[in-house]
Amino acid sequence: MGCGWRWVSTVQGRVTLRLGCEGNEVIFAFVLSWRLTLASIPLSDMFILPALIFGKIMLDLAMKMIESYGVACGIAEQAISSIRTVYSFNEENQTLDRFSSALQKTMEFGIKQGFAKGLMLGSLGVIYIS
Repeated sequence: MGCGWRWVSTVQGRVTLRLGCEGNEVIFAFVLSWRLTLASIPLSDMFILPALIFGKIMLDLAMKMIESYGVACGIAEQAISSIRTVYSFNEENQTLDRFSSALQKTMEFGIKQGFAKGLMLGSLGVIYIS
């Protein structure tokens, strides 16, 4: 992707791009079959709303995971930069425990994010089937 696509990495850019695509899809559908398009527009809202809600939840969890990785990275950087001090004071186990607890938080956020993804896909599947 070139420099022109940099704005798509923001949330506003993605929403704008997605809504632009939605508009084109609706226009194309009207050209093909306007009756079918009018019948399907209310149903498409049932797909958009859960995707927006769960997308926000997953974005928040991803940001928390990044912060948690930052803490773990800081612990690892400190231990590696002062490896002689850590070794001389016999702090390997304490450093390992701090690093493991920092990664434990990341794992919990990952589990929550996976649960949110499953709920989103499941709810979209139920909406699609019904």
